[in-house]
Amino acid sequence: MTVHKRSRAARALLILSVIGVVCFAASASAACPPLSRSLMRGMTGGDVTALQQFLIAQRLLSADAATGFFGPLTEQAVQSFQRSHGVVTSGTPATTGFGLVGMKTRTAIAASCSAGPSAAAASPAANCAPVDLPIGKPCSGTWKEVKSAQGCTASWECAR
Repeated sequence: MTVHKRSRAARALLILSVIGVVCFAASASAACPPLSRSLMRGMTGGDVTALQQFLIAQRLLSADAATGFFGPLTEQAVQSFQRSHGVVTSGTPATTGFGLVGMKTRTAIAASCSAGPSAAAASPAANCAPVDLPIGKPCSGTWKEVKSAQGCTASWECAR
């Protein structure tokens, strides 16, 4: 009977461990943007917003910059990411892809997202679920990020 109780406890502990790993993996990958097309200055869309939220989590873009519009600030943040990950270090989007989110940059973004628990531990924002900017909702000022006690984006508020 003692063996039976231990095996039930061991199974329960194993199940809880698996659940914890699955939850951690889901939260770590939540900040990874689903990018299926090349992105460049002037473009708009949900994938641009997801890219911007990723760049915010990487601390390459300010928290209020997730607008869904790929402008000069997003391009500069992409260039910083490209430099720090050895994708490309100079040029223009047309000549070298510097500032363009093409296949090489999308691959580097995906690799940085799937780097595992050590990468997630390096940045507290990596364990945060993304909170979409309320694009399309009226705001007469600018959208400001509201952080939780853990440092995650909790919501967005319109600041005048």
